[in-house]
Amino acid sequence: MHPRRVTRRVPSGRFTALVAIAVVGVVAMGGCSAPYDAVSAAGSPAVVAEMTYIDAHWNSRNTAEFGSLGGDCVNFTSQALLARGWPMDDTWWHTNTAGSSDYSSAWVSSTALLHYLEKHPTLAVQHRADDTADIVVGDIIQFDWDNSGDRDHTAIVSRVTGTGADRQIFAAEHTPDAYLSSVETIITKNHPGADVYYWHLADPTA
Repeated sequence: MHPRRVTRRVPSGRFTALVAIAVVGVVAMGGCSAPYDAVSAAGSPAVVAEMTYIDAHWNSRNTAEFGSLGGDCVNFTSQALLARGWPMDDTWWHTNTAGSSDYSSAWVSSTALLHYLEKHPTLAVQHRADDTADIVVGDIIQFDWDNSGDRDHTAIVSRVTGTGADRQIFAAEHTPDAYLSSVETIITKNHPGADVYYWHLADPTA
């Protein structure tokens, strides 16, 4: 069914979720009871489906269906994109047979996902760190910790606040498991000097 060699095999199993800040933290930040930035998602069933999945699994991994990897960031991102409506193909795919998950490289590797997105401009358009005016909830964030040109971490935009110079972007991610990680904090405190890139996604229902 899939001509490319399977890159990983991980038996599904039970996963004890990390203790994390509850969704009530979103209420404190935004004064809104929605689990994600509903204003940015309004009018897009694809984004609503994507963010509803993220809300359910950012701190409760869907191991029965997708397994769980030590570095689970791209696996989680791919799951969210699948919920958004992205179709699997010969390069970006996952299977689960008798409780064991198989993945293509693009499903689990940040750099492989980068190359996949570069070849599919109808799905996503890359934006620089200083070009975030069009970035919205549901888009992809990728980080290059050592400025090597590869991608070392991948996440989904979970909230956007402010405009212009005051614009702030937050990430939902696995490894670490978090719902509202500040991108500014990630690249200035957690990984000082890291490069960040955004992918603005097309709405498959548009």
